[in-house]
Amino acid sequence: MERELTRESLAGVHRMLYEIAKGNFAYQIKRTNHRDELEGLIALLNITVQKLNKNRNQFLWFKRYNEIVTIRTSSFLLSNDLKIIDYKWEGSALKKNTQSLDIRGNDFEMLLMSGYRRQWRKDIQKFIKGEPTFIKLLLRYEFYKHLEIKQPSVLTKVGGKNEIKFIVTSSYLDIQKDELFNVTENSRINKISIWNQQLFRNIEEYILDHIKEPPRKNYELARIFNTNEHKIKTGFKKVVGLTPAQYHKKHRIIQSKILIENTDYSLQDIAVKMGFKTYPKFSRYFKREVKMTPKGYRKRRKNPSI
Repeated sequence: MERELTRESLAGVHRMLYEIAKGNFAYQIKRTNHRDELEGLIALLNITVQKLNKNRNQFLWFKRYNEIVTIRTSSFLLSNDLKIIDYKWEGSALKKNTQSLDIRGNDFEMLLMSGYRRQWRKDIQKFIKGEPTFIKLLLRYEFYKHLEIKQPSVLTKVGGKNEIKFIVTSSYLDIQKDELFNVTENSRINKISIWNQQLFRNIEEYILDHIKEPPRKNYELARIFNTNEHKIKTGFKKVVGLTPAQYHKKHRIIQSKILIENTDYSLQDIAVKMGFKTYPKFSRYFKREVKMTPKGYRKRRKNPSI
């Protein structure tokens, strides 16, 4: 059953957009058991943020308190029964949710996503029985109601056998300023002016906004954005990594896959939603790019062993 679009059902999307606007890309919207277009939108937004987060990792070489990127950390001292003895954090994510209460004495796992807690118990039990004094984990925290945040973490054992304690240290990249968007993403575009980079980003947004329509030719994009075809032909690929046509095709397939995987819409309905006049045309297009039909892809995703 498709959900009604209300303030509550869209709360996670609103919160995610707020974090993106601040430059925080470590969050993911919590998934539900619904299989409707909103769930497809959530899946697409999560994938987009993962891409943004991956692209931003190139800035790790900046020094710790650089104006562009700051590494935020959260540290927890846990007793042998995994209750919080003490804690300290940097950044606002945890502080906003603990400033009115003291979490000391609480089970550490209560800070984690409910669906992840079983995996946490499994990992911690294996760690306690093993020889290593520390392990690396990707912990999934639930600091906000609708969002989860994945943080690379280190879990360390301290003390003797009778008085063992644990230290959890988690970190993530945080951006509070706009300077990031004025830094070139890679050396291929360091000779392209910031104005042309912004032009190509605007074209990229335009393509995504019109993904359900046939791709525009370079001369059409040039007319729309009041520039010349040669600039688009040579510059867009340097900035984005694909030609406009390739970019359109890639993201049309991505959105088609999301609808097939995350909704119960019929394949005919998905074909219409993605701008195809008939299902056979959609099926041929999809098979040419994915090497299987939409029906085969849905069947494979439901049963990976096939």
